[in-house]
Amino acid sequence: MGITFKHYGYGGLLLLGLMISALLSYTGQAAPLATVSRCNFTPTQGGPGTLVHVQLDQWYSSSVTEVGFAVPITPGASLGETFPSSRNLKLIDYPLASMETVDGHGEATFRIPSKLSSGGPLPRENLYLVCVENDQISMGGGAGPALFTFTAGSLPITGQSTWVLWVLLAVIGVALIIGGVRLWQRPQGSP
Repeated sequence: MGITFKHYGYGGLLLLGLMISALLSYTGQAAPLATVSRCNFTPTQGGPGTLVHVQLDQWYSSSVTEVGFAVPITPGASLGETFPSSRNLKLIDYPLASMETVDGHGEATFRIPSKLSSGGPLPRENLYLVCVENDQISMGGGAGPALFTFTAGSLPITGQSTWVLWVLLAVIGVALIIGGVRLWQRPQGSP
């Protein structure tokens, strides 16, 4: 009885197969998913005084990232709610906030102002929130500029000054006081 291929050959082939499959499973691990940088805003509607939270994810930059307003380069053009290209936008006011990234993440919270820092009126349509790096709109690959929609309940009354309302309320108040005094001074039995 000698040693034959039958005894060791099949065992050797089995061991070789196990080693190859172990090697393939080690080198065949899934590669990490590609990172896509994002600059996200929440909420994207409101009015002056609305608190907006901006969050950077997978944002690897050595410079400070700022947040600002942008409008379409062509006045009155609506770019829709989809993510427009930053080439179609121009900055009108910033910084509303600034942040530094740590391990690719950063965040800040800011208020929507009632007017631009220059004192000019804030556009009510086609206004975008954008991230700015080195004076350039930089939104990353995962999200674009966020269209900010002004909601009717958050806008100031238009078409008239507020002093008219205060005068009207004062006249009604005075009339109620005079009426109350007259009722109080009236004798008990008189009609």
